[in-house]
Amino acid sequence: ETWRIDTFDQNILGKKDIGKLLHLQALVELENYLISETSGSNISRDNLQLWKNSFPLEGDELKGWDDILSLRRLYLKETTSKMEVDDVYSLNTEVSSSILAGNYTKMCGAALNQSNYAVTLRTLKIMQPLLAGQVLKEEHDSLYLRAVMLKAMKDPSLNAIDSFCMLFRQFNKFEATNG
Repeated sequence: ETWRIDTFDQNILGKKDIGKLLHLQALVELENYLISETSGSNISRDNLQLWKNSFPLEGDELKGWDDILSLRRLYLKETTSKMEVDDVYSLNTEVSSSILAGNYTKMCGAALNQSNYAVTLRTLKIMQPLLAGQVLKEEHDSLYLRAVMLKAMKDPSLNAIDSFCMLFRQFNKFEATNG
């Protein structure tokens, strides 16, 4: 599926070890960020390729991925601030933003798969400023509606009619704000 699974056979690694692997990935990405900051270079093609090929899978630990994606956001934020001074960074910033939005889309899907409503909402909120293309906006909207459905299913106090009414209100609210 991805190069992480191809590289490390999941059958030998336990759940605890995969968490350590995500921490290692976060440290490597932090090191890459610090190297680029001290060398004065912009986001390298290697980093962009790493971002594109390395994303959360449905069963992955969400905390580890939140750390990794937060580092990537920091990296993007610093590059964006450099762009205000030097246009050399503008193309990489647009590509990086799109890749990072795709990563957050994958994380949101993983959170939904794990029925984690809080992480789903947090991820959707973080994704919004990163959305550039129509495809990503449609994906965001779809994930939002799935999150609302998850909330309705997880609330034991709602009967079928209340659940339907809540979904209908949320859908109307969504339509009013997003057209």
